[in-house]
Amino acid sequence: MLLDGRAGTDIILIEASSGATITVNDVRVRATEVAGGVSSLTFLVADASIDSWLTGLALLEARSAFALIDPSMGHAAMLALVERYQPDRIIDPAGALVTGGREWSRGRLATRTHPDLAVLLTTSGTTGSPRFVRLSSDNIVCNARQIAQALSLSPDDRSVTTMPLVYSFGLSLLTSHAVSGGALIVTDRSVIESGFWEDIDRYRVTTMAGVPVTYKMLRRLGFADRAPSVRTMIQAGGRLDSELISHFHDIMEARDGRFFVMYGQTEASPRISVLPHSMLPAKLGSVGLPLAGGRLFILDADDREVPEMTRGRVMYQGPNVMMGYADSSDDVALGDVYGDVLDTGDEGYLDEDGCLYISGRTKRICKLSGVRISLEEVESMASVLVPEAADVAAYSPGDDTLVLVVEGARIGDDEVRRTIANRLKVPPKLVTVCARESLPRLANGKIDYRTLQSEHDT
Repeated sequence: MLLDGRAGTDIILIEASSGATITVNDVRVRATEVAGGVSSLTFLVADASIDSWLTGLALLEARSAFALIDPSMGHAAMLALVERYQPDRIIDPAGALVTGGREWSRGRLATRTHPDLAVLLTTSGTTGSPRFVRLSSDNIVCNARQIAQALSLSPDDRSVTTMPLVYSFGLSLLTSHAVSGGALIVTDRSVIESGFWEDIDRYRVTTMAGVPVTYKMLRRLGFADRAPSVRTMIQAGGRLDSELISHFHDIMEARDGRFFVMYGQTEASPRISVLPHSMLPAKLGSVGLPLAGGRLFILDADDREVPEMTRGRVMYQGPNVMMGYADSSDDVALGDVYGDVLDTGDEGYLDEDGCLYISGRTKRICKLSGVRISLEEVESMASVLVPEAADVAAYSPGDDTLVLVVEGARIGDDEVRRTIANRLKVPPKLVTVCARESLPRLANGKIDYRTLQSEHDT
């Protein structure tokens, strides 16, 4: 598993607030305590505490199937999940067994998990209802090793929990450092708090990871003059503006460090490709090459593989592709129904060197006056037009109109609207631009488009 070959005294987790350490032996002891019965399912309600990170790692080590549950979920939503998936038990953020699933459920619990199942992670994408992705132990361990190899992680590396455990990016930080011999600094502080930076310096953090909104905040905070111990930066979780990529690449170049752009999805455990620091700035805009053991290819509308520089559906083949989805308790008993091929739902192309460029989500494409438009491209365009904006979000209500929402900035609505419409070659009356103080977000920091659209439609 993840800790094979590591000495029992190796430190794997450090609590930033107290300096308390968790060793490999501590994880193994905890694994015997939390291991469920054969074919049982555990709900782990995981927050930012070191207990949650320890319990998650221990369940992985025990090969005990569990679902990661966001503690901010309301009681009614939690009850609905219990009814739907019927777990045998629920563990709270402090690692305590607070109740058996049977005490929550009105029905008869009969969940039986497949022996290969390791983790259930929620995903909602940009549309549709949340569902679980089923990942096997092999999926998790394989991708952890792929990431550790791509980033050249070593036992000397220390990262920090800039993302929650319930988010696949956060989980991958834990697993990739576990297999590489490194350690994770566990904090509940945000990058905007001074204490966060004090912890970075105190524990000599070498690696920082973040999603696009993280990097936007880091630039505003003047990262170039902070955290001199950080030598590796990782970006994933959505498209980052090219200017920001260049900005942080240059900072790390000056430190003799590295800035990596990574691409992936929860369904791939979660990483698919990496753009190494050495490929910048030549490959600016690309998300790089597939991880070791993986293959990227592009299909046209007739499912035929297309040559380089031809846009189409992005497909990935590799040992880290999920077992499948789970929409009910019956599904967690299923084996691998996906094989090793994943339709990413993204549109893009491969260049002559095999580097992937993403142009947008196939489901985030709309038509205005018959013109096919990528909503991601609209957002990138708006970010340049309104540089003072914290973020922008675009969606189409489906009635031949486009709505662009700007976060945290005053805008000249009509000027932006006409510029966007002109560049898209559509009538300005089809484009609506508005501003709001903050955009709704999912636990992973991504924009919650479903909530945003429902709020604007009411």
